[in-house]
Amino acid sequence: MMNQNKEAERPERVHEEQRWINFEDRLKTWGTSFLIIFVLSGMAGVFSKGYFSEGRAGDGTTQVIYERFGRVLSGMDMKITYMSSGTEMSRISLGGDFMENYEVLTLHPQPFRAFSDGRKLILEYHLLIPAGQQTIWLGLQPRKAGAGRTFVTVNENKPVSFFQLVYP
Repeated sequence: MMNQNKEAERPERVHEEQRWINFEDRLKTWGTSFLIIFVLSGMAGVFSKGYFSEGRAGDGTTQVIYERFGRVLSGMDMKITYMSSGTEMSRISLGGDFMENYEVLTLHPQPFRAFSDGRKLILEYHLLIPAGQQTIWLGLQPRKAGAGRTFVTVNENKPVSFFQLVYP
């Protein structure tokens, strides 16, 4: 009788399906790989500031250094360097998707005049040294997620264009 009670108290064995064990193993392997790639991408700047995030666009007279990747409500930097044409006034316009996608938080040096012409932000500067290299620094904050193209035109030169991707 005692043997019968011990057998009755013993739980049933668990029946495991090999296909679910294999599925769990593959899920762990892929999950670990994905996590490592995700962390390394973040460290490299794929999602915001970092090595892969810094972009450069330009031609012979205008150079723009910008961040390729950013996040909504997180600051982004842009630096515009150009050779002035020898006149006392310089006009820089930021067009394309710029007005719709970004809010300007800081602008250095302050322009003599700034205004909007529909879809462009136009900055006018009186130059102390009319025939030299000029630099403008902008601190931007993205308004929405998505990809956008910006055009930077200095005076009436050919526009410099580049894409930026903003994550939510």
